[in-house]
Amino acid sequence: FCHPLSAQENADPRRLTASITGRIIWDGQDLSHANVSVYRDDKLRELYMSGIPKLGDGQFTLDVEPGQYYLAAYVDVNKSGNFDAGDGLGIFGITEWDDKDQKYQIVRVDNRETVREIEIPITGRATLTDGKFNIIPASQYQPTEFQKFQADLRTATSGCSGTLSLAL
Repeated sequence: FCHPLSAQENADPRRLTASITGRIIWDGQDLSHANVSVYRDDKLRELYMSGIPKLGDGQFTLDVEPGQYYLAAYVDVNKSGNFDAGDGLGIFGITEWDDKDQKYQIVRVDNRETVREIEIPITGRATLTDGKFNIIPASQYQPTEFQKFQADLRTATSGCSGTLSLAL
């Protein structure tokens, strides 16, 4: 259920004897450009593995080494290939982005074990405010006029092919 994008250099495929399955949740949003990342540290700096759900519905399965991990997901809303303004972010254990009492939740998996039904809700959105990149609660996010135009254009041209010419 996941295409691996990258993995730690010393991750020997023969040691990938455990797995983590779950889904990314973001009601009403297109999850075809979602990504799940697995980290070894709670600061989310030691990327262990990253993958894209194959079916585009947010369902994922990742083969990992036995150990403990932190999971994060992002959705590339504008399909730019980068995590940028407007994109959604979720971290396993965080159900309300602005609740400071919530902590990232660790996932422990043993040899030949599958940890199932992990749910990662998208609770944050990336914004660019005064030239500074921030993550705010998804409920507080307001797209720019240009982002609204892009979304409307994608919807209007969905399933269409050809050339678009704009004239005054």
